[in-house]
Amino acid sequence: MGHDWSGGIDWSANPVGYIEWSIRVHVLGFLQPLAAQWRRTGEERYADGLERILADWMRRNPVPVGV
Repeated sequence: MGHDWSGGIDWSANPVGYIEWSIRVHVLGFLQPLAAQWRRTGEERYADGLERILADWMRRNPVPVGV
């Protein structure tokens, strides 16, 4: 999506000012190539990357109370 996340993902950012940005980030579709590489190679580093990103997402986006 043209954004540098090498320093970590800012889940609340919207650097392009477009409402779809937030929706697309939270759908986590950008993880598909990483998952595909893990399935193709079986290398742990890909699974570790998936786990790190998903754990960060869960930690920073808790389920709202009362929803």
